[in-house]
Amino acid sequence: METKKIKSWNVEFIFEDRKNTVGIQAKALNLTLVGQEDEDVLTKMGMKELRLTRIMRFTKEAAQQGYIMNHEELSALLFTPLAILKKDIAYLVAQGHEVPVTTKLKNINRSGYDCLIQMDHGPLM
Repeated sequence: METKKIKSWNVEFIFEDRKNTVGIQAKALNLTLVGQEDEDVLTKMGMKELRLTRIMRFTKEAAQQGYIMNHEELSALLFTPLAILKKDIAYLVAQGHEVPVTTKLKNINRSGYDCLIQMDHGPLM
């Protein structure tokens, strides 16, 4: 049985202030949730390397759209605990990679924000 590789899968994430508590407008980000290289990275190098690849991709794509993600947002997108995420970011920075991320909760507040996900993708295979 022949399997086809996923080319890419883009998703639009919208961060919005549901309670309108801090006056920040909704921000839509188009992020590549599954990249062309993800399957190869996972099979050849493992889950940690896939997570590192996605950290770099998500933060760079967000920065290119004028948005600096914070640790909590990135943690939620990756389904990764904050402690592991912070270690991963420190590792990437020590390796010389630029990881545009902020530790401040200026973009999201757990009690007042929702992240809406709008799928915008073609066939997965």
